[in-house]
Amino acid sequence: MFIFIFITKIIKQKINIMAFEYDLKTDIRFLEGREEGREEGIEEGVEKTVRTSVLNLNKNKVNIITIAEAFNITQQKVIEIINKQAKK
Repeated sequence: MFIFIFITKIIKQKINIMAFEYDLKTDIRFLEGREEGREEGIEEGVEKTVRTSVLNLNKNKVNIITIAEAFNITQQKVIEIINKQAKK
């Protein structure tokens, strides 16, 4: 019985001084969040590219119908992008 108590005491001491290590790279919540972040980043990048391209084409006098067809967006969306930039 004495040995059991002694070993338990040693184990408790070791646990108290051990560093707690957790590898986030294997955590499912981390991996899912990382994937969501990546997808959001890609979407933002695509939106920024379309916005910049629409503005450049408009600056070069390309008509709204052609711009909308080129990016598969509505003419209203093209007008929104142009108007939003004009307000800045």
